[in-house]
Amino acid sequence: MGNPDFIFRSYDRMAVDHAHELRELLGNKPLVTRICIVSVGVVLHEAQNALLKIFEDPPSNTHFFMVSETDSYLLPTLRSRFFVHRERRVDTQDGEVEKFLTLSLGEKMTKVSEIAEAGTEATRRFMDELERNFSKDIKTYQNVLSKIIEGKRFLLLPSASRKGILESIVCAL
Repeated sequence: MGNPDFIFRSYDRMAVDHAHELRELLGNKPLVTRICIVSVGVVLHEAQNALLKIFEDPPSNTHFFMVSETDSYLLPTLRSRFFVHRERRVDTQDGEVEKFLTLSLGEKMTKVSEIAEAGTEATRRFMDELERNFSKDIKTYQNVLSKIIEGKRFLLLPSASRKGILESIVCAL
């Protein structure tokens, strides 16, 4: 049996139901001190509102850690309740975007299908890499960058089609 004072959850896309589950788990008194670790790709807007209820009146003797590659999608009111620790990103996929950009249109579509299948976090990470690449020349790639930023917003919607978002970015290239 696991430690009742240790909660770990991992979500590709944290929905409101997940936030409600956490609130329920945190409602029980800890035996000593509770540790709650949540690893997320993105937290949907409705889930953030539900999390706010937890952090407005946090449970006593509870330490809450939210682990994510970015906090850019968080509502300012939720972000203000966290101590944000940023790690310098170590890029292990040097040249992946450059290789991607040399592919034919059909190969690009196949590749974005694979990325979308890998989940929301992989999709967001790929979009971040594309954005970093095209940000080097904002004037030339303004339309592509706009499409990437728009895609990141759509990615936060509960019914977002990762594949459709990535395909629309490919069409803007």
